Amino acid sequence: MSTTVPPAYEPHSSPPSYDFLVDKVCQLVGPDPTRQKSIDAAATLSDSENKILKDGGDFSDPIKNEHDNKVFTTGAAKGLASPECAEHLQPSQIRTKERQKASLENQIEQIRLARQELMDAGDDKLEAFRVNLNVLQSVWTSVAADTRIISRYLDDALDNTDIPEWMQWELENANSIYKQMAEYLTNYANETPS
Repeated sequence: MSTTVPPAYEPHSSPPSYDFLVDKVCQLVGPDPTRQKSIDAAATLSDSENKILKDGGDFSDPIKNEHDNKVFTTGAAKGLASPECAEHLQPSQIRTKERQKASLENQIEQIRLARQELMDAGDDKLEAFRVNLNVLQSVWTSVAADTRIISRYLDDALDNTDIPEWMQWELENANSIYKQMAEYLTNYANETPS
């Protein structure tokens, strides 16, 4: 058996085959397998390689009777309880938690940035709204002033003319509509914070 380690799997290439990974582990463990060599070989595998090994193997019921079951469970218990396994599990669990922590910190940072962008946009929009309200208020102030001038002009014109009844009614109703609109817009402008 060759002691040359197969090339590392690159994320942009297709995933390695199950047989390729079995050969890789066998080469890493070497001709004289020990628990520590197996643990060291397993530590070099990525999560995706471990998944391929787990999902790709033919594990069709190796336990045929009660004796096989006892041997298998005893071996598994000894392996999991060994110091070598404990040494490997703790760093592996720490690495997993560190990856989860980094992912969550990244999500928190993205949320913070999005919140800041929304607050900045809200401040900009609020200022634009205030400016528009001030413009609206000044326009309606001018309209109200013009209305008073026109009203005085019409009142003066009434003294000089004999207006038919229907025209008098139209003038009074038109004037009341403008008064109602001016009153509404004045109330709207005064009740809206600037």
